[in-house]
Amino acid sequence: AQDAGWQGDHEMVGRRVRRAVLNQRGLAIAFVDGVVTGWLPSEKSDYVSGGGDARALWRIKYDLAAVGIEDVEGHDMLTAVKAFEKENSVRNPQTPKPGEKHPRAVPGNQQAAGGLTASADEEGLKGWWTKG
Repeated sequence: AQDAGWQGDHEMVGRRVRRAVLNQRGLAIAFVDGVVTGWLPSEKSDYVSGGGDARALWRIKYDLAAVGIEDVEGHDMLTAVKAFEKENSVRNPQTPKPGEKHPRAVPGNQQAAGGLTASADEEGLKGWWTKG
């Protein structure tokens, strides 16, 4: 079921993504995977760019419940899709199916991308930012 106003009729809905989790200093501390669950066209979105233009948004639901849901602009969503595809084509040719968790997204996994390790405590990820 879609959240109010969010649509599922875009080719990117259902795609797997990977974003960096940033600490309060803006440094990547882990990577989390998720799925694009919906989108809002610019005419329905209340998001406005710095230049005053209405922008479409894509909603990402992360595999780690502590990270939750994030709404991102198109360029961030595309970067996240490419990051997921790159990680899975280079290090793991068997890309997980939608809804499956990738082993690199599991908290405490010492094999996290780029040598970073996700927090062993999902609660520790609350309030941190993500970046594609």
